[in-house]
Amino acid sequence: MEISQNIEFDMNDVNAEDYRRVLFWYHRKKNIGIALICLLSIPILIFFLAFGKGTNPFDAESRDLLLIIFTLVLFGSLPLSLVLSLLSIWKQAKKLAIITEDATLSFNENGLKTKSDSTSFETTWERFAKICETKTDFVFFPQENIFYPIPKRFFKNKSQIDDFKKLVSQKLGVKARLLN
Repeated sequence: MEISQNIEFDMNDVNAEDYRRVLFWYHRKKNIGIALICLLSIPILIFFLAFGKGTNPFDAESRDLLLIIFTLVLFGSLPLSLVLSLLSIWKQAKKLAIITEDATLSFNENGLKTKSDSTSFETTWERFAKICETKTDFVFFPQENIFYPIPKRFFKNKSQIDDFKKLVSQKLGVKARLLN
């Protein structure tokens, strides 16, 4: 089915929460992996601290200080990297919200047009590596690791979202990763 009309809406007041939500979504696999490794490594850490190099955990004189330090550094760096990743997401989202301008977006058969106070641009559908849908956003990937979110709350109604999904599906095919 051809969509002959433009799908147009204003994107005003994009906030840090919009970016934070999409950044958490984008980094979810990495952060879940780190969290699982942290959880799985706790029993290993306890084992090595208690019984490393055949020591008896009840005999304080037989502990090998170097093994304990190595184990703490190795397993302690995983939770730290997770915390730093989460803090980085919060900081990045805040910065992105500050520099984002209100804009009018228009989608049609040819592609996307965006207009704000300082800039305007047009791009064709072929320029997108993929477009993913989450429960609350559409995430546009002009390149594999570069993306920008368009929150669904800016669409005028559910019908406009459905029309947009049909257009994206029609134009991108398998590069459109939309929810059912």
